[in-house]
Amino acid sequence: MVQDKAYATIENCNIFTNTHVGIAADGQDTKASINGCEIRDGKYYGVWVQDKACATIENCEISKNKSYGVGVANDKTNLVIRNCKIYGGKDCGVVVLDKARPVIENCDIYGNKSAGINVEGEKTKP
Repeated sequence: MVQDKAYATIENCNIFTNTHVGIAADGQDTKASINGCEIRDGKYYGVWVQDKACATIENCEISKNKSYGVGVANDKTNLVIRNCKIYGGKDCGVVVLDKARPVIENCDIYGNKSAGINVEGEKTKP
């Protein structure tokens, strides 16, 4: 978990079979750069970003998680998902909650049990 104004660069890692979230970014002035990783088979989300954190997920393969592949919440949270494959999850590929406004570019999102991208909540925009 990256939190409390921390900054993390996570590159070319295999993150799998975790009992909770594969990678989480939480809190104001917290920044995570995730590039070239495989995040799979987690018991919860692959990646979760919330509460004014900033994260960029690029060139990653996120698959077969028990809940969402990627989740983002809160209107002041900044998330960019670029050039990723998000598939095979037991829920949505990407869930957007609580007025979050992620940027999702050039991604393949497929084969999830629920929606590829699920937008929930008043004034929430992908």
